[in-house]
Amino acid sequence: DNLSIARIARLAGAPLDKEAGLYLHVHKGTKVAKDDPVLTIYADSKEKLEYASTEAHRKEVLIIR
Repeated sequence: DNLSIARIARLAGAPLDKEAGLYLHVHKGTKVAKDDPVLTIYADSKEKLEYASTEAHRKEVLIIR
């Protein structure tokens, strides 16, 4: 869900905070194992990281089949 992913990045502080954003480790069609990282969130403050992390866990941002 691109809108949800963009929202998570904004909650982390992007694009205003140059150290903030997220990194997608996999792309559509990529096979992942149970403990493989899928998404990493970067933020310049603990509060922004918590906001973004909460949003990522609250919504179904990624659908894994």
